Amino acid sequence: MKLIINADDFGLTRGINYGIIDAHHLGVLTSTTLMVTMPAFEHAVDLAKQTPTLAIGLHLNLTLGKPLTNGSSLVDSNGEMIKPKYITPEYPYEEVEIYEEFRAQYNRFFCIHEKEAKPSR
Repeated sequence: MKLIINADDFGLTRGINYGIIDAHHLGVLTSTTLMVTMPAFEHAVDLAKQTPTLAIGLHLNLTLGKPLTNGSSLVDSNGEMIKPKYITPEYPYEEVEIYEEFRAQYNRFFCIHEKEAKPSR
């Protein structure tokens, strides 16, 4: 049996990024999920490039920070994604805006990997 310990929120802050990398180097952490919409995203990408043994997945996000798209139903009056405590069943999310935001996040995540990938010839 293999135990996988995953850390959320890679890219949220520099401190969280360093904590994730430290935990991985200490052998505690196997993988993490990257938040491509957060302020320390580029920092996380730089650390990830230096730590190829860390498995990284995508952390899709609709509730924290600024979206990659212009989905007006996803944000509050400050342009920030709506916090979970304010989401209600009556809140009018537009499904197409959720799809577009998730697609943009997915594309940003995989753009990083495509730039790093070498042609297989």
